Amino acid sequence: MDRSLLDNSYPSSHDTALSVDEALDLIGYGPFQQRLMLLTAFSQLADATELMLMSYLTAPAVWCSTPWADVPGGQSAVQTSVFLGMLVGALSIGRLADLAGRRRGYLVSLCLTGFAGAGAAFARPLWLLVVLRFAVGAGTGAAPAALSLYAEFLPTAHRSARLLLFLLFFSLGTLLESLLAWIALTSPALGWRGLLLLSAAPSLLLLLAAPLMPESPRYHLARGQAHRAAETLRRAARANGREALLAPLLARKALVREAGAPPAAAAAGVLGELRLLLAPPLRAASALLCALFFLMAYVYYGLVLLQPLLVRFAEKADDDGPARHCDAADVSAVDFAGNIVAAAGELPARF
Repeated sequence: MDRSLLDNSYPSSHDTALSVDEALDLIGYGPFQQRLMLLTAFSQLADATELMLMSYLTAPAVWCSTPWADVPGGQSAVQTSVFLGMLVGALSIGRLADLAGRRRGYLVSLCLTGFAGAGAAFARPLWLLVVLRFAVGAGTGAAPAALSLYAEFLPTAHRSARLLLFLLFFSLGTLLESLLAWIALTSPALGWRGLLLLSAAPSLLLLLAAPLMPESPRYHLARGQAHRAAETLRRAARANGREALLAPLLARKALVREAGAPPAAAAAGVLGELRLLLAPPLRAASALLCALFFLMAYVYYGLVLLQPLLVRFAEKADDDGPARHCDAADVSAVDFAGNIVAAAGELPARF
C-alpha cells in the first residue's frame, strides 16, 4: 500500500477532519443499521444450524443410517474436520477482510458454509464428507467478518447492546436446528441427507441478499478510497433521514480514519497484530479473553457433542450391562424435545 495514502489521511487540524465515528454518531441508529443487522446477524443463525447439525448427524441412532456406520472412527473424523476448518477460517478471515474487504470476507464465509454444507448431503465416500465438513468449518470460523461489517456501522452509544443482540441469532439458530432435526429425522422422505440440505439453506438464502450488503467505510479509508467511504456514509444518512446533517460536514471536512494501530504495525499483518495484543498494555486482557473463549468453546461444544451419546446410554443401557448397539431406525433415542428446551434456555440469557 502507498504509505502516502495513510499519511495524507491524518490532517493535523481537527477543524478540517471528520472521523468515521463522528459521522456515524451524526447518522444515528436507524433503518440502515436495522437492515444491515438482519443481513449480517442471520449469518449467526446459519452458522448455528451447521454447527449444531453435528450433534444430530453423529448421534448413534442417526449415524447408523449412513453408509459409514461401520467405518471405525467415522464420527470422530467428521467432528474433528469441522473444528479444524474453524481454526483455519478464524486464522484467515482477519487478513482476508483487511485485504479484500469485510463484505467480501463475509460472502466467502457464506459460500463455504452454504455450498459445502449442501454438497455434503450428496457425499458418497467418507473422505468427501470429511472434506466438505472441513470447508463448512472454515466458513463458520470466518463468520466474524459479518460481525465486523455490522459493528463498523454502529454509532458509539449503540455498540454494546446491539452487538449482544447480534449474538442472539446464534441461539435462535440452535433452536431452529433442533426443530429441523425433529422434522427431517422423523420423516422417511428427508432423513439425514435432508437435514444436511435444510441446515445449509440459511447460508444459501443469505447469498441472494449479497447486492444489498454495503462495504465498511473504514475499509475504504484504509485503502485510500475516501470518496467511496463518504458515499457509503451518505447512503446510510439518507436511509436514516440524517443526510441534511451529514452532507455539509462531508463537503467541508476531510473524512479520516481514527488513529488506531500505526501503519507499520498494520502492514506487518497477523504477526504485527499479535505483537500489539501481546504488548504490556494489552497482554493481561488478551490472555484472559483467550482463556475465556477457550473454556467456553470447550464446555459448550463438548456438552453439545456428548449429549446424544449420554442420551443413548441413559435410554439403551440395561441395569446389568453396557448400552446395546444402536438401531438405525430408533431415532427416538435422539432427545428432540430436550434439545429444543436446552436451545430455548439460551434466549433469556442473551436478552
